[in-house]
Amino acid sequence: MKIIECLHTESRCYKAAEEAFPVGIVVHSTGVNNPWLARYVHPSKADPNREALLAVIGKNKYGNSWNRNVKKSTHYMVGKLADGTVGVAHILPEGYCAWGVGNGKKGSYNYNPTAHIQFEVCEDNLKDAAYFKDCCNAAVSLCADICRRWGWDESVIVSHKEAHALGYASNHGDIDHWLKKFGMTMDDFRADVREL
Repeated sequence: MKIIECLHTESRCYKAAEEAFPVGIVVHSTGVNNPWLARYVHPSKADPNREALLAVIGKNKYGNSWNRNVKKSTHYMVGKLADGTVGVAHILPEGYCAWGVGNGKKGSYNYNPTAHIQFEVCEDNLKDAAYFKDCCNAAVSLCADICRRWGWDESVIVSHKEAHALGYASNHGDIDHWLKKFGMTMDDFRADVREL
């Protein structure tokens, strides 16, 4: 698993710097057919590694990355790098509240005391089994790494859909709808994290 450090210091979420004490992980997927990290991830103008990051991630020619004045962010993004391989971009410190899951009837996994580390997986057309497998492997590896570092087991991992069912997120179906297309469930995903 390749993890690229590309903090979104120009995003509203980063600038807010709301302190988080995470207690779990939320797995998202983007909901649009664009597997390229460059769609969402872009280095800040002042990033000393800007040119090297652009070479690895690719360029966002439309200026619509999440590293700008938008009210959304996760801690990580999983998707295609410029060379077509799947990688992980770290875009928000884990100690900051993410703005990724919205609100549910009981509150939000964005904020304390239920703050979660969150990441998005860049969807494609949901038909490419090889891309799905690469993304799933990267997502499982990322979750296993986070769990090791925070001393958690796999039971703290939920999808956006599960977070909504628990009352802590807006009503979305990700990432379960994509897993289902390839015969998987979140229980299978958590089992893979446990095994790793």
